[in-house]
Amino acid sequence: MPAPGGKTKSFVSLLDLIFNSIVESKTLEYTIAALRLEAILKFIPNFTDEQGMQNEEILIDKLNDEEWVANQNLDRNEIVEKIIELNPLLNRLSSEFPIHRGRYGFFQKSFLSKSEIVDYYKSLKNPSLKIELIFDDLVNLFLSGGFNGSYIFIDDFERIPDFQSDRQKRDFALEIRTCFYDGISTNAKLGFFNLIMMLHAGVPALMQKAWGDTGMEQRSPINSISEQSNHVVFFDKLNKNHAKLLIQKYLSEYRIREDTNTLYPFTEEAITKIGEMNEYNAARILRDSYLLIEIAAKEGIESIDEDFVIKIKKEKEDLEEETTSKIEDLKSVNLLSKSGKK
Repeated sequence: MPAPGGKTKSFVSLLDLIFNSIVESKTLEYTIAALRLEAILKFIPNFTDEQGMQNEEILIDKLNDEEWVANQNLDRNEIVEKIIELNPLLNRLSSEFPIHRGRYGFFQKSFLSKSEIVDYYKSLKNPSLKIELIFDDLVNLFLSGGFNGSYIFIDDFERIPDFQSDRQKRDFALEIRTCFYDGISTNAKLGFFNLIMMLHAGVPALMQKAWGDTGMEQRSPINSISEQSNHVVFFDKLNKNHAKLLIQKYLSEYRIREDTNTLYPFTEEAITKIGEMNEYNAARILRDSYLLIEIAAKEGIESIDEDFVIKIKKEKEDLEEETTSKIEDLKSVNLLSKSGKK
């Protein structure tokens, strides 16, 4: 998700968020573990049985543990040669990528790890090198580890163009086209990373000119979409059934014990009223549901029905009106005159 306040103006700023998401997803650990295990199994077919590691999470942790790997009775050179032999895509990694810091980086002095790759990314100052790492090196690394594709989901996309100049919008759109469609990177050729942007009302208009100037309107239209557009997922306005499912899911995640009535303590009429009062806005529905539960708990209310929802809504409006009135009744103070300045 782009940072608020216009901090994500450039494509490189977005790349930092993408890379951090990759790191947090543990995809790097899975990939490194897969490469090591594939090679080891060529020499010791029953290796995982001997180690008693049928649990996938434990296996991944062990294969990413430098000390554990070093203590195994394995010929490191042979294993690394087998890794390279089984995964020729690794030869396409840039010369500065951690795997090339020593021919046998997977097992010896330069033990390839998530932290090594993170440190390498942080050391890159040139934006083009960051682009190369993500859209070339990581694509080849993930393909070698058995992954065949990935989705990059950008929520609240409007936080980016809202703060961009026309030039920044055009440069941003051009980078998207180069990295995802028409560039020379591995990703542009294979489409490993697929970009999904959440566009709220008004966002297409913000990007319209830049999208057209860079040719993105021909590749992935956002200004001339229709119900037949197969690259667009439309989100219709929520209704009372959606509100019911939303609250039901919310309650199931936080309920201490299972209950046969999955909507408890809400009645269906109460949920309908909550949805109507909030114009079926998901965030506001969840906000009010939480507040109603808190108030009901304090007042010892067993069931949140329609009347209770209306009562709390009225009390809230009265409080807001009273607060506004008090602010309006306050006497104004001329701060300039008090400072002694004219």
